[in-house]
Amino acid sequence: TGWMMRGCVVHFGVNATTMAQDPVVNGVNYRYIVFNFPHTFHVQGGGFADDDDIQTSIEQNQFLVKAYFKQARQLLMKDGEVQITLKDEAHAIYRRWAVYDQATAA
Repeated sequence: TGWMMRGCVVHFGVNATTMAQDPVVNGVNYRYIVFNFPHTFHVQGGGFADDDDIQTSIEQNQFLVKAYFKQARQLLMKDGEVQITLKDEAHAIYRRWAVYDQATAA
């Protein structure tokens, strides 16, 4: 694929909260580590969740994102980069995850 021709390796099914201990990805220093559209399986909203469900979703996703940043830091090259892709809408629950705060805290 195009990624492979550029020297990239794509891993699927890696637990972002423990990836530094995963033998598939551990032992390699990466230039880029990308997590596209992370989320837990908690209800994200959409009219099916009450306030408690939404708060639980926010807290669990904050944990996920913070753990990802902590784990990714251990696998980066010195000049490496950690990236995350999120849906960005003015009313989106994703903004309430405080991603920059999670990255700073990691």
